[in-house]
Amino acid sequence: MVADITGLQCALRMASKVDGFNYDKFFTKYAQINANLAIYSSELTNLLQDEHPRDYLRTNVPVQQFEEFYETYDVREGDNMY
Repeated sequence: MVADITGLQCALRMASKVDGFNYDKFFTKYAQINANLAIYSSELTNLLQDEHPRDYLRTNVPVQQFEEFYETYDVREGDNMY
């Protein structure tokens, strides 16, 4: 998870230097990269053998660390992604 957050931090630093950067497109593509469909048996195997967090956590938790995400989607206190 630390690597996911650090990678996002680096990408967002570079993005801040681009005029008119499309943060919505950036965060959407980031979520699509981590999207995954799995059957129960493969998820169970992953839970037991893979030390990485589940894909939905690798998507949702890192973006919640950055103000750009909150500003892009107008996330406020009390919202599910706050």
